[in-house]
Amino acid sequence: MLGKRPAIADLVELFHVHERGLIRGAFIRVTARKMAKWLDRKMVYPINENGGLAGAYVMAEVGARQPVKDFSGAIRTELRKGDLMVKRVACRAGGELLVARALRDIGSARQRLWLRIWQEHPSDRKVADELDGKWVCTKVLSGSELIGIWCVGQNVEVCSAPRSEDWTLRKLSVRPIHVEAARNALEKKCRGFVNHYSSKYNGSNSWSAFSLRSYGGFADFVMKPGEMPKEWKKRNPEKLAWELKDTSARMMLPEFEPLIDAVPGVKHRIRVMRLAAGGLIGRHSDVIDRETGTAEGKVLRVHLPISTNALVRFTSWNLFGKRETVTMKEGELWYVDTRKPHQVENAGKTDRLHLVMDVLSCPKLLDSIAQSTVVDSHSQLACPG
Repeated sequence: MLGKRPAIADLVELFHVHERGLIRGAFIRVTARKMAKWLDRKMVYPINENGGLAGAYVMAEVGARQPVKDFSGAIRTELRKGDLMVKRVACRAGGELLVARALRDIGSARQRLWLRIWQEHPSDRKVADELDGKWVCTKVLSGSELIGIWCVGQNVEVCSAPRSEDWTLRKLSVRPIHVEAARNALEKKCRGFVNHYSSKYNGSNSWSAFSLRSYGGFADFVMKPGEMPKEWKKRNPEKLAWELKDTSARMMLPEFEPLIDAVPGVKHRIRVMRLAAGGLIGRHSDVIDRETGTAEGKVLRVHLPISTNALVRFTSWNLFGKRETVTMKEGELWYVDTRKPHQVENAGKTDRLHLVMDVLSCPKLLDSIAQSTVVDSHSQLACPG
C-alpha cells in the first residue's frame, strides 16, 4: 500500500540497495539532493508493508508532446501530454509484486503509463512483466547504461526499426582469411603503437593501436575527432576539419591489402589494435557517434583477428541486456555494434592483435552479416519474444 512520506535517507538507501551492482554513471545515481527535489515536486510514491518501506517509484505527468528516441537516435514513438512516466522503481528483495500492484491501476484511457527501467535489472524487468508491459525501445547512455522504455496497458503505435539494428555481435558468413603474411609483416616492420586515448577504459595502458587510414593521415592518430568530448574539440579545432587519408604505415604494410579488400564497402578508419597479455578494455559504448549504424550512409565496425589466443573474451550486451561472449579466431570476420555496451579481456599470455575497419554500409556487407553465424550466448535475462 502507498504510505506516508518516509525520511529522505531511507528512500535513498532503498534505491542504492535496489541498484547495487548495476552499471550507473555518477550523474544518474540517486542522491539526497535529487530525492529532495523529487519529493518537493510530489514525484515520489513510497510503498509500505508491515509498517516499513518496501518499495517506491518516481513518476511524473508528461507536460508536452515529445518524441521517444532509441539508442540510434531514431524516433520510435511519441509521448502525449498527460501521459504518466515512471522514471525509477525500487523495492526490497521480493517486492516486485508490490510495485506492480501499486502501478497497475493508475493508468487510464486519458493517461497512458510508461516505464523507464534498467534494462539489465531482473527486478525492474519483473515489474514490467507483471504489468504485461510492451517493450518499445532501448536507450544506451554515455556510461553504457541500458535504459528500457516500456508501455503498459495501451496500444501504442511504434515505428519499427530495421532488423539489422538488432544485430550485436555476429561472425560474417565468409571463409577464414589467411592472415599469416600480415602477422609476420607486423612483427618485423611495425613498432608504432600508441596508447588508446580512453583512459577511463584503458586504465592499465594495455590497449594500443596505430592507423593504416586515419583522419589527417597520421599513423599515430587513432581517434575520430567528431566523437571526442567537447573540451578536446575546443583544444583541437583544426583537427575537426581533417579528412580520411591513408597513412605511411599502410604503405609499409602492403601485406594487409588482401585483408582490407576482403571486406566489401568503402573504408573509413582502418586501425591495428592491440590488447596486451593480461589486459582489459572496460565496458563502454560508442553511442555518441551518430554516424555509426547499419542504415544507408552509416558506418559499420568489422574486426579481423590477426593474432590472438583462446583466453581472449569479447563480450557485448544486446538491447535487452543479454550478454554475449565469444572468442574470435584468427582469420574470422566479425561485425560488432559498438553503440551497444562491450568489453574485452585478454587473460592469455600473448597479445591480441586485430585489424579493425570502419566500413560504409552497403548491401553486400549487410547481406554477409545477415547470413552470419548467430552467437550462442550466456545470459542472465531472457530476451522477450
